[in-house]
Amino acid sequence: MTGYLTKLKEEMEVRLGCGIEVVEDRDLRCSCKFEFARNYARKHHVLRVNPARCVNDYPVFYNLLNVKLQLQELGDGSLGVVQPVSNAQESDRFNADFAADPVGRRILERMGTRADTIVISLRGAVISQACNQVLEMLAADVVLREYPEAVEDMKANLAVSAVEGASIPYEELLKNYPAFIVKTNRILNLMFAMRCGEICGKKLIDAYKPTEAEIDKALDLYNFYRAERDLLKKEGHIVGDVLKNILYKLKVARYVHLVLNPISPLPEEPETDSDSGLTDEQEAKLKEFRENYGDGKSEAEVMTFAMFMALREVSRMPLEGVRAIAVEIGFLGATGINPHKRYTLKTLPNRPDMVGLEVLAYYYVTWAKVFPDQIDGLGLPYKQAYESALEMFESHRGKSAAE
Repeated sequence: MTGYLTKLKEEMEVRLGCGIEVVEDRDLRCSCKFEFARNYARKHHVLRVNPARCVNDYPVFYNLLNVKLQLQELGDGSLGVVQPVSNAQESDRFNADFAADPVGRRILERMGTRADTIVISLRGAVISQACNQVLEMLAADVVLREYPEAVEDMKANLAVSAVEGASIPYEELLKNYPAFIVKTNRILNLMFAMRCGEICGKKLIDAYKPTEAEIDKALDLYNFYRAERDLLKKEGHIVGDVLKNILYKLKVARYVHLVLNPISPLPEEPETDSDSGLTDEQEAKLKEFRENYGDGKSEAEVMTFAMFMALREVSRMPLEGVRAIAVEIGFLGATGINPHKRYTLKTLPNRPDMVGLEVLAYYYVTWAKVFPDQIDGLGLPYKQAYESALEMFESHRGKSAAE
C-alpha cells in the first residue's frame, strides 16, 4: 500500500472504532469492495481488493474516502452511511415515466416479463450515477486539500473515468433507452467531465461533443454542486444534504430517498461455553431450523436450502409482492438482522416467527429479483449460496415441468 492509502486506512480505523482488514480477492468483478462489519456479524470491517483491476492505489483509496465522506453519527452513538433506497411509490413513479416514453414502451413490449429486471436495473443506474459522480467530485476536493501525495494517481484515474460515458454515441443511446434516462446520464457526464478537466488541466468534456445548450445545462448543474459543496463548511450541512439536493435538482428524487444504514459492529453477544459461540437459546433455534432442511448441515448449506425455499415461494408471487417483501426486509436490515433471532414480517403472513437466517435468505432472494443492481450494496456474503440455490431451483422447476 502506498503512503496515502496507509494514512487514510489508519485514520478510518480510528474514526470507525475498529480495524479494517485488506483482503486480496481476484474474483471480485470491480476494483474493490468495502464490507461493513455489521452486515457480516464481524468485529472489524473488510476491504476486498482485486489488484488486477487497479492501475494504482487510488481506486482503493477512493473507496475508503467515499465511506469517510458519508459517515454520520446515529442516535445511539454508532455510525451509519447514507444509502439510496426506493420504496414502492418511488418505484411506481419510475415505472410510469418509463412506460410513458416511446422507447420505454417499445422495450416493455419487446421484452415482456423480462422487462421488469431491465427497468429496475436502469432505475438503479440513474440513481447510482447521480450519487457516485457527486461523491467522486467531493472526494477529489478532499484529496486536493488534504492528501497532496494522492493527487497524481487521482488525476490518472479521473482522466479515464471522466470520458467513459462518451464511448457510445449520444444518438445511439436515445434510440435504445428512454430520453429522460439518457438526458440525465448526459448532463451528469458533462458536469463530471467539466470538473475532472479542471483538475487534470485537460478539456475532457470535448470527448462528448456537447452542444452549447448542453454545456450551459452542465455548467448550471456544476455551479449548483459548487454552492452545495461550499455549504459543507457550515455547521449542519452534511454530504447527505448535498446528495439529496442534487437528486432534487435532477428530478431523480422522484424515484429515491436516502436512509442511514448502520455500519458499526453489532454489540457483543452474551458469553457462552458453546464451541459454536452461540447461547443455548440460539443453539436450540438454529438446530430447529436446520432440522427443517436437513440435520447436521453447515450454515452455508442451510442458507442454500433456505434460499431454495424462498425462490420457490417468490416465483409464485407478482412482482409487486416481491418488491414489498424486499422493501420491508430492507428497512429491517438497516438496523441489523440477527441470524439466530425470530422475526415476523407483515409481507409474509404465512411464515410467522421466522428464524433470522430465513429472513436473510428472503432478503437476498427478493433483492436479487427486484433490485439486482443494488445487491452488492447489501454487503451480504451469500452470493455462492444464492447461485447454488438458483441452480437447485432451476433443476427442480425443469423436472416439475417434465412430469
